[in-house]
Amino acid sequence: MNALALSTAPHLKAKNNTTKIMAIMLVALLPVVIYSIYLFEFNAFFIILASVITCVLTETTYNIFTKKFSVLDLSSVVTGVIFALTLPPTVPLYAPIVGAVFAVFFCKLMFGGIGKNIVNPAAAARVFVLIAFPTVLAGNVWKDMFNVSTATVLPSINAGNFASNVEGASMLNLLFGTHAGSIGETCALMILIIGIVLCAIKFIDWVIPVSILSASALFALICGGVNSILPHLLSGGLIFGAIFMATDYTTSPRSNVGKVLYGIIIGALTILVRIYGSYPEGVSLAIIFANLLVPALNKISIKTTMGYYQKRKIERMQKKELALSSQKGGN
Repeated sequence: MNALALSTAPHLKAKNNTTKIMAIMLVALLPVVIYSIYLFEFNAFFIILASVITCVLTETTYNIFTKKFSVLDLSSVVTGVIFALTLPPTVPLYAPIVGAVFAVFFCKLMFGGIGKNIVNPAAAARVFVLIAFPTVLAGNVWKDMFNVSTATVLPSINAGNFASNVEGASMLNLLFGTHAGSIGETCALMILIIGIVLCAIKFIDWVIPVSILSASALFALICGGVNSILPHLLSGGLIFGAIFMATDYTTSPRSNVGKVLYGIIIGALTILVRIYGSYPEGVSLAIIFANLLVPALNKISIKTTMGYYQKRKIERMQKKELALSSQKGGN
């Protein structure tokens, strides 16, 4: 009879691996990429291409020196696509290139690779580019069918004076993405549908995006009134970040309670930064801040393994009894 080795529980069996998970994510991002290229034409195409190529080359170079092959898991491709989609279509190509190197090398590989990073690489790269090149992210421009350039609608929404004719954008423009904004963040309806599908197939947990959007709606109501709720939810990168960035397996909490708290933090900070901060958008900043709180959220929300404390208590009692018996025997 052959010897069998039995490991400790839990015994889990899953069909997915990292490559399959990243492939599914790329399929989910594909409609957003195609639509963004339709809206912003070759500007979007070259920015996405530059970001993806840089991410892959950065990880490939690292693999050559470390003799690993982590680039084959497609995670660098996903990071490149998501990061590029958070950038305006008018940024010069050095912005996605520099940001992609920062995302993969400093935010992922320096922490040990995928599964060990403490912040979402794409969100961190977006913030890094915002700090390093603040002026290049100010050009959120979209040209309508008459080739008339319009600026992003976020400043007017944050100021509380959004109307149907403000900056050429209406609620339908926000819903269908025909307005100024970052490359992949403009079509709220498409991203929302993709998010619902991903939740339905249990690829992402619905608790996080629902918590983020609910908290955002609540704080928009408190800070800006009823009329600001929908404009805040549909504009900027809120829905995109809630579905594609905040749900990252590595940098999000494990328990439902932790996920709810995590979502509330992101939603609240996003609206507070938008309304009271120096920048019109705060999604990436909020996600990074919440990422850093994940260990604490896990600690306060994950239940202790059944019997753990009781076992430790028994062990301490046994040690005390042994010490007392030793003292009595010595006397």
